[in-house]
Amino acid sequence: DELENMQTANEEDKILFFEMLRHFISNMPQGCIFAFACVPEAYEEYSKIFPAFFMRLHYEFKLRPMSLEETFELVKKRLNKVRIRDTDDPIYPFTEDAIRLIHELAKGNPRQILRLLHYVLSEASKHKFDPIDDYVVTTILEEPKSLEEYLTRIPKEYRDLVEVIVYDFNGGPVSYIQIAKAVKKPGVQVYEHLEELIRLGFLVGDPKGNYKVPDYVRRFLEEQKEGEE
Repeated sequence: DELENMQTANEEDKILFFEMLRHFISNMPQGCIFAFACVPEAYEEYSKIFPAFFMRLHYEFKLRPMSLEETFELVKKRLNKVRIRDTDDPIYPFTEDAIRLIHELAKGNPRQILRLLHYVLSEASKHKFDPIDDYVVTTILEEPKSLEEYLTRIPKEYRDLVEVIVYDFNGGPVSYIQIAKAVKKPGVQVYEHLEELIRLGFLVGDPKGNYKVPDYVRRFLEEQKEGEE
């Protein structure tokens, strides 16, 4: 899964990696299936660099965006798993307009839909918004007005990672390995936390598997630099 993470490797390591996969596929016993998943940009890049390997693949599946109806069903199922009190409305505390807006903002991307739902629900519970309508969603997802406000919104357990990206690497892009070295934490743990920050919308991933701040935070950094000059 997430084969796009190999984009951060150097050319020699990429060649060795795909040669290993090619050898593995060539020697698989009958009845075995080899599959991998990655973002479209990475698939396109790899297929150009290693055409011989990709010619060995028999099937290619492209996931379509989730429909609005499927999004409603997703919300119902997720909420039903954790709901502690019965309700006549299976999408409560969300309204239909709120879910419709989230689906539109996420462009039907399932991971993005779940990320937005999680973040909006978390923030709404802190501020006691009830129900969560499209106005509440818009209010919560409104961009911070300053670098300080941006950093304040980040969960405390992840804040040191973002501060390193902002102050030590000028907003990125930067690899999780560089960040792990800077904060002196295990790479696997840092990687998981960075992926969660992407899901929450505080960081952005690039096709090479690096991490960076969103464009609006980049503008804060540029304005700050201009002020110092």
